[in-house]
Amino acid sequence: ITNELSQSIGAGDADELMEESDRGLGLPAGPQTLGRYKTHWQNLLWLEEHQLVADLHEFDLVGERAAPLVPSPLDGELLVLRVEGLAEKRPSVLVTDLVDVNLVGQRSRVYKGEVREVEAENVHL
Repeated sequence: ITNELSQSIGAGDADELMEESDRGLGLPAGPQTLGRYKTHWQNLLWLEEHQLVADLHEFDLVGERAAPLVPSPLDGELLVLRVEGLAEKRPSVLVTDLVDVNLVGQRSRVYKGEVREVEAENVHL
């Protein structure tokens, strides 16, 4: 990601940057126009990636939404995590997805759990 785009996202000016980028796209074909197309599409891809990450953070289970890990009745080596909204596919979690888990009071330490089973509101890691 370019410094200009990163700063625009941080300042909330990404829309303005994209509008400025759009203005030059109607010019006749030439080296400058091709460069602008390239920059425009690169910026769109970076903005989409940024939005994807922001959307995923909406599903973080922290504070009151946090759920305890409990042993799985299916397999003693697995742990079960209750995820609100899972039955409605919000968020969508599939077998083999990786889930980041932090223990209470250990926000800096992240454990990765591979999803082995998905059922209703529970994910078996």
